[in-house]
Amino acid sequence: GEIDVPILLSGAWQDEQTGPHFATLLDDFTGSPMTRFVVFNGLHVDGYSTDILAELIAFMDLYVKEQRPTPPPGYETIMLIASQAIFGQALPAAPIPYSDAGLYPDLDAAQAAYEGQKQLKVIFERGSDPARLGKPSDGFAMEFDAWPPPETSPWRLYLHEDGSLRETAPTAATDSASKFEHDPEAGQRTFGGSQPFYEWAQPAPGKALVFESEPLIEDHVLVGSASVDLWLGSTADDADLQVLVSEVSPDGNETFVQAGWLRASQRALAPDANELRPVKTHLEADAALLPAGEYALTRVEVMPFGQVFRAGSRVRLVISTPGDSRERWRFKLLEYPLGALVEHQVAHSMVHPSSVVLPLIPSAVVPVANRGFPVCPSRRGRPCRPHVAYSNAPGD
Repeated sequence: GEIDVPILLSGAWQDEQTGPHFATLLDDFTGSPMTRFVVFNGLHVDGYSTDILAELIAFMDLYVKEQRPTPPPGYETIMLIASQAIFGQALPAAPIPYSDAGLYPDLDAAQAAYEGQKQLKVIFERGSDPARLGKPSDGFAMEFDAWPPPETSPWRLYLHEDGSLRETAPTAATDSASKFEHDPEAGQRTFGGSQPFYEWAQPAPGKALVFESEPLIEDHVLVGSASVDLWLGSTADDADLQVLVSEVSPDGNETFVQAGWLRASQRALAPDANELRPVKTHLEADAALLPAGEYALTRVEVMPFGQVFRAGSRVRLVISTPGDSRERWRFKLLEYPLGALVEHQVAHSMVHPSSVVLPLIPSAVVPVANRGFPVCPSRRGRPCRPHVAYSNAPGD
């Protein structure tokens, strides 16, 4: 990289303005002598939350002022006033990292400690404290050496004709598939309500495909991008796709994790695509319509995220037309002939085994204090709704 100065970068997985794809830049700062990344569930404004501002003050003191991190005059009062104005609740100031003069008496000591920490900090479940419901605080963090975490292990779950997600590949006949109708109105629909009390619409009958795992027997910590690898057919020559991963908890609620989108004609993979990141070329020369009467492997990236699927929860995958998945985004969808019934079909057979690959961190352990499920709603930027069973339409 051409950037050759120290870097601090923070970002929210559910940022309703710039989006979640920022994280794919994190391994590009190869020319920087020092990088620190702080990522979390939340929204665009969460960069002004007290814990992120504390990280910023420490960084600016160390690398701009060139001094040991020090709380500015009136720090605690300023944080209370600012958080009340921005988030509607006065939140306590967060400790400024490496500002303890007893442990870090000078710039050199503080800077050495700062640069000795792990590069990547992932904060999970901000907003889950019942006393500060939906506010950008609390949660818990894990730290990793780099982005993506080098210990990441791809966890593949296959789509089955009964609507399940399983680690075993399907053995069904070659014509096993499910279908859903294109929804021309979906692109203009966003989340209703406001953080954290969103109104998140249920998938309409016939307008989506839904697959769910069995309850997990142990915690699964996920950090990174995911890939939904679909064997796709359609009555049209192109398709706008949305894939959405959610968590179904034992209390009967479903919570949004992350989504991804693709126009199928832009499915050509770039040379740096891998099992978890189906990077596309998005070049006009590589665009290809869907073949008539055949399935085409269409890999859709689920944007980067951090998520704990606790023991007892289930992984849910919803495939549909883009929409009902962002607070502000709207989608300009393909326009088909007026009145045309357009159906997309996803195979789940031995010959065409569609699947989702998730970024599992096998060594990650959830702190004992955070083993319980957060209440619904609470997690910042992450709508929840009652879990409703869904029946997929069988393919033709």
